[in-house]
Amino acid sequence: MTLHDHFQALVTVEDELDTISQRLLTASVKLRRPPNMCVYFDSSPPGITAAHNCTFKAVAVQGMYRPRQLKAADITCSSLTELTVINMRRLFANMGSEWMDLQKASSHEDDNSSNRRRRITNAML
Repeated sequence: MTLHDHFQALVTVEDELDTISQRLLTASVKLRRPPNMCVYFDSSPPGITAAHNCTFKAVAVQGMYRPRQLKAADITCSSLTELTVINMRRLFANMGSEWMDLQKASSHEDDNSSNRRRRITNAML
């Protein structure tokens, strides 16, 4: 039994990626999922920041950092056994309203600049 038997996609050292953000976005492409529909698990503040910069949801697992140092995460837990399906579903509970906020911002911009060409500001829409 190998790791490939348990995961749909793997991002490994053979991919020759330098940053956490590159690894996250590569994983998103390999999974064929938009980044805003992915969850990243980490125990460090730089990893949580990278996840949010890539529009991933972030779950912080306490390790050598204290909970206050991981407060940027969407969920913080002391171990993965604390996570439930309900907690994970809550990560995406506001997805509809976030999308509507983007639509409102887009229509407001169009009202202010009717002569400009319309741009798509979020490729995930």
